[in-house]
Amino acid sequence: MALALVMGGMQPTIAATPAAATLLQTPAPPPPPETALWWHSAGDAVLDQLIERGLATDKPLACEAQALHRDGGKARTRDKRLDRRIARLFGAAGAEADSADLQARAYDYADHRARLAARIAATYLDVRRLQEIATLRRKMQAQFKDNAEIARFRREAGLVDGLDVGLAGSLVAINGSSLDADRQTFEDKARELADLTGMDETTLLASLGEEGKVPDLTIAAAAMPADKATPPTGIALYRADLAALERRLTAGLLRDGVGAQDIASALSVSGGDAGADEKAALAARSLGRLRAAENDARAQIARERDAMTATAARLATLDRKARDSRATAASARVAYRNGMVPFSALYAAEAAGSGLSEAGIGARATLAGSAVRLARALGLGWVTGDLQPGPVGISSTEVLVCE
Repeated sequence: MALALVMGGMQPTIAATPAAATLLQTPAPPPPPETALWWHSAGDAVLDQLIERGLATDKPLACEAQALHRDGGKARTRDKRLDRRIARLFGAAGAEADSADLQARAYDYADHRARLAARIAATYLDVRRLQEIATLRRKMQAQFKDNAEIARFRREAGLVDGLDVGLAGSLVAINGSSLDADRQTFEDKARELADLTGMDETTLLASLGEEGKVPDLTIAAAAMPADKATPPTGIALYRADLAALERRLTAGLLRDGVGAQDIASALSVSGGDAGADEKAALAARSLGRLRAAENDARAQIARERDAMTATAARLATLDRKARDSRATAASARVAYRNGMVPFSALYAAEAAGSGLSEAGIGARATLAGSAVRLARALGLGWVTGDLQPGPVGISSTEVLVCE
């Protein structure tokens, strides 16, 4: 993120963008809201509603917005009362540093909103994964019970020994135990999602429905080629956390008396080594911290993109194997009914088909989660309007109490 260290003329209020004067890098232009707020166009209306509700009802966010609104108003009032002659005589670095700190807090708030949206999405995907696996296992349980009935009939007819009945029963028992465990895990995750979105569990479960499916999220920036989604080196990433760091570094430099000439001196030296000039060295160190943070962010983007590519390839393989395995299991059922194969062959085919189908569901959930994490790494999840929150309340019937 561009390090805006030349502070001439900056007002002590929350700004929607960094100061016009920048250090080293050009700020990335903000993406359009429909891209930045990725959940609006992700293709899942329930997720969209849950994230919006979570952002609107989260008390820590509301308190953070309230404090920003209050402190921004105080800063504007102080600025109006500032004696310009005194400011010219003694400088206004303190007020400008306070303004930079306030802007850093505004970017923190925007980043916290983006983080909460991503957390809600991750929990929602877990809930949908558990729902889809439970639906699959209920369907398979009916099939396994049918297999067990056939084994029992064949045992009573003297066609097979008791081993078939035992194997069939164990498959029913194992799947039933998994269903019971899944139910508890689902309830825990649903409770977590309800807490994140400010909903009671009954209302949340009604919105989720009885049967769920992992969504194929459409996040435009995550689907773009790397050279289009990520600004090239020299153009700052559009990330609120990096902007907050830049503002705090700016505030620290201002308080240390670092001015525009010192910054220019630091930049004019190759590698950012400002030599013996103390103030220029301070500017160079701040620049180094910002460069390191930006490099880490770019590495994170690359990791998430690689993870998406690997998961997509694994999912394609799993889908192909699952289709083949389901066909094998269907053939094995017919063959067992006709006495052509032992139950052990059917057992192996059913277990393989079920396992591959569940692995495919897990991979689709992982792929959707990777898209959300990539969107987060790219800096999506906030818009410039989030930097200037208005008066906030949780609801018309609840008084917001902040510490």
